Amino acid sequence: MQSKTFGSLSLAVSAVFLLSACTTAPVNSTVVDYKKTYSPPSGSTLSGDYTLIAVRRASNVAGGVDDATFSNTAIGSTISLNETLTWLDGKECARWRTSQLATPAVNLNDPNLVDLIIGEDGGILNTDDKSKLLHFNIICDGASLGAFTRLDNRILVTSSSSGLTYLIFERPLSLQEIEILQRQLKDMKFYDGEMTGKMDEATIDAVSRYASYRGRYDLTFHRSAITENLMNGLNVLSLNESCCAGSTTSMGTRYPDYKPKLSEDTVLDYRPGLSMRLSEIPEVTRQDFQVAYVTLGDYKRDAILNPGRMERGNVALGADPDEYVPSDEELLAAELGDQLAALVRTMTAEQIMNAWDGAALVPASTDYYRFEYRHVDVMGSGRFFYASTPLKTVIDIPPKPKKQ
Repeated sequence: MQSKTFGSLSLAVSAVFLLSACTTAPVNSTVVDYKKTYSPPSGSTLSGDYTLIAVRRASNVAGGVDDATFSNTAIGSTISLNETLTWLDGKECARWRTSQLATPAVNLNDPNLVDLIIGEDGGILNTDDKSKLLHFNIICDGASLGAFTRLDNRILVTSSSSGLTYLIFERPLSLQEIEILQRQLKDMKFYDGEMTGKMDEATIDAVSRYASYRGRYDLTFHRSAITENLMNGLNVLSLNESCCAGSTTSMGTRYPDYKPKLSEDTVLDYRPGLSMRLSEIPEVTRQDFQVAYVTLGDYKRDAILNPGRMERGNVALGADPDEYVPSDEELLAAELGDQLAALVRTMTAEQIMNAWDGAALVPASTDYYRFEYRHVDVMGSGRFFYASTPLKTVIDIPPKPKKQ
């Protein structure tokens, strides 16, 4: 679904609520006043910039094509919520406050906002989850500027006074966060570009397709909102440690036992139960080259008779949308093939000939299918390992040297 670019908000409807980085708003007080002495409470950041990323028409409100309450501000404009609040039109407000509202500022059941309410585990938020969202009115110098709903620490949404359009605001991601986002989307086959650290059209398109897949809905927005739940599904955690120091959402506090895996992922990480059968693989040395070569042919035959299969992957746990599950026989053939390929790279044609029983029958080049392994750490769920689809690999045997 394509979003139109509208102009700036009029003062009657332009506004945006606050709340950003790492913790929730102070709900023990219905009004928070910000003056020149403003400083965020300890462990919370109620300041920062939000960018207007999307403007969408409400699906259930009749009206003309244009919304007269907007003029001259394109998507991509930013508001600042700091000691001085700055609106899209450049208006500044040194004395501003928020008052908590009992009801949402927008219709969260509108299908045109469905990407905002994707749950932690995929699918749509239930009623209890929606009740945890925060709804605020912003007041500047005693005048109400607008009502907003805070979806999470990243997303704010409001509607125009006419109710014809929704405005979605998002905290910008850092270059490093975008690179991680791109890498994860690429691993899941939603993105095929480079790790640029830029929120370009290719990345925006990949995010939108992933959001539709993860939320299991039919709409694909031109620019889906990157909510915290969406980032969690991609295993992209906020790198802004300065905002979260000492807060309940900091990495060290939420997952004190977490330790990253720094070693290479192997077949035994992927399938630990294969350890006994791996011990049956013949030793791959120069002296045993012929045994390893012949045995690889036997393993390849077993792999053909016992192929793996494609399954629908659990993307929420870092899997690809379509995940290949190799058989034990395929994994054994791949392991032996990798070892033999590594050995051949260290041997000359003369050494191979000397290791072969019958120099006149020096073996021909052969091939096999290998696998690459990766892991995804899903905070709160565990570590998950995945195998690639079979990768055809050729073992080049050097030709027998000609007699001089």
